[in-house]
Amino acid sequence: MDVTSPDSNGPDSEGPNSSSPDRDGLGNSDLGGADLSGASLPKQGSRSGLGKQPNLSSSRVNQSRPDTVREYSSQIMSKASSVGIDMKRLEVVAETLKDEKIEIPTWDHIHLQTTDFEEAAQYFLTLNAINYCFFHSANSPVGQERFSDGSMSGAELAAQRITDNWHDMRDPNFLQKIDESDLTDRLFKAKIPIPLVKERVVAFRELGSFLEQASLNENYFTDLFQHFGGDARAVAEYLPQALPSWGDPFLKRAQLFVGMLYGRMQNSSENAIDPQSLKKLTVFADYRVPQALVATGVMTLSRGLLRRIKRGVELPSGSPEEQEIRAGTILAGDMLANQLSQKKGTEINALHVDYLLWKLARDMKKGQVGQGILAMKKLPDHHKTITVEY
Repeated sequence: MDVTSPDSNGPDSEGPNSSSPDRDGLGNSDLGGADLSGASLPKQGSRSGLGKQPNLSSSRVNQSRPDTVREYSSQIMSKASSVGIDMKRLEVVAETLKDEKIEIPTWDHIHLQTTDFEEAAQYFLTLNAINYCFFHSANSPVGQERFSDGSMSGAELAAQRITDNWHDMRDPNFLQKIDESDLTDRLFKAKIPIPLVKERVVAFRELGSFLEQASLNENYFTDLFQHFGGDARAVAEYLPQALPSWGDPFLKRAQLFVGMLYGRMQNSSENAIDPQSLKKLTVFADYRVPQALVATGVMTLSRGLLRRIKRGVELPSGSPEEQEIRAGTILAGDMLANQLSQKKGTEINALHVDYLLWKLARDMKKGQVGQGILAMKKLPDHHKTITVEY
């Protein structure tokens, strides 16, 4: 696999590509797409549909099944022409980062304060049902502005609103009846409105149908994880089959749901997620993590792609450049985890690396990073894709 730096002149065109939809929820992935006829657990021995609740005592997880996210990422990067990974720089950055505090966040800030596994699972599932693309398209009336109330923005504001309205939003019937005005005039009313309203209405209604069936079993989420042997990746792969709007070849939101739930429950005896299975997850291929990788020089972009990103040109969902950025993020995240594990003498997984890189981008944005190899005057722009995948 060629993960060296791309040709600096690259094949990137300077103009936008409108041949495929941006990430508006319709994407190009096909992960399951099962008919949402109920939220009972998958049939014994089946991963492709929703059926009667299985005999959990005899349930087994196929530990040898292919790692679709990593395989897909490797295939893309083997032919990449616009994105590369600088292996020497990666090792230097790992050496710098090894002394940083490396942890899995508990997701306490602004999020619902609960340590009940079932409620935490429902909360993080509800949040991640609409946890994508909080900025508008360039041709919208507000330009590429982010969903904001003037003090909070993006996912942080969305999480706060779900927390504030949790009494209603935990009710499957409420979710199934949500309409566009509920989002724009009440739940997510803000100075800069939330984008992709139609797609988010679909996501909430879909979730409501799922949760209505799940509510028939008061221990549904615990049983779901136990059905898959506590395997974090298996549950992440199952979610787009139960909730088709979660379809994404990189499983960003599905993996983030599992990661958030584990983070919240990591010190609880109720945690149904096997910590050893976390190493099967990848970093979350979104905006901030690749931004941090580019900022540190670990991930390299061709000149043409860098120019397009700097100019705010939106990369269509599923376009070669957008897919390479996400695939490169997955592989670079794995490489950093391996390097940090070796240097620290303890296992570092993708959840550790993702949070480390996310914090790095956040601190760079605030001007709080300025030492050694991480010193820089300005955080580079991140790519923009209008999508429901991330």
